[in-house]
Amino acid sequence: MIFKNSSLMGNFFFNNLESKKSMKVKQLIFICINLVMTIFLMASPNLFSQQVLKPQEAFLIEAFIQNDVIQVNHRIENGYYLYKDKINYGSTQDGASLAGYTLPDGIQYKDEFFGNTEIYRAPFSVYINLNEGSILPTNLVVETQGCADIGLCYPPQTWIIDIQGGSNHEATLFSQGSNISEEVRLGSIITESNLLSVFFVFIGLGFLLAFTPCHLPTIPILSSIIIGQKESNRTKSFTLSLTYVLGMAVTYSAFGTLTALAGNQMQALFTMPGFIVF
Repeated sequence: MIFKNSSLMGNFFFNNLESKKSMKVKQLIFICINLVMTIFLMASPNLFSQQVLKPQEAFLIEAFIQNDVIQVNHRIENGYYLYKDKINYGSTQDGASLAGYTLPDGIQYKDEFFGNTEIYRAPFSVYINLNEGSILPTNLVVETQGCADIGLCYPPQTWIIDIQGGSNHEATLFSQGSNISEEVRLGSIITESNLLSVFFVFIGLGFLLAFTPCHLPTIPILSSIIIGQKESNRTKSFTLSLTYVLGMAVTYSAFGTLTALAGNQMQALFTMPGFIVF
């Protein structure tokens, strides 16, 4: 190609450079999206084939009182387990006093977070006696914590069972309302939602994270890039800003979701000497 003057040559190379920049941006976005999807597909096939149950569905508790003895029946769905040392019983009834109780032997289990412990995978029953002089309680409070085999752990749960009348009653999950921490709220979203919902939650958090104070020093750099562009317009400025925010949001959402879904395995990884030194 022959140019008649240097102005035409300059415009050609400038337009060609802008075209290459635009193609690089598109390629970067395409690579990021494919990388995220690849990570999710390789993370764990069980995440797509199995929907995580709610605590009320994974751990069923029933109780009744007869002859001053409270019988508590625990049922656990396949693929889930309860920690033995996280189970406690009590009552909010004034004047009710529960005596000691003995939990059945569990299965020895080496947990990445709690160490050597005992867990329950099969149904079991617990018998609780009342102290002498205690009135018959009208309710039973049960505290538990469990996990799913795919790597998700539930926050500690508190259950309340109405045990009046001598018949068998099912436990109701007690809602702590505003007392629940943000970590527990996010944990509930992860355990009670499907993978797609979890991804959009974290990508939303990634967008919010792009505007936190720790990222403010990068804003002047982005502004200088936008202002320094020749023949800059609103579309180009918006595209550059979107690329900046989207790249950060996708990255944080991918790693945040994978970390949450990894559960205790990720906690164990961070306790390795290499990560601590780093």
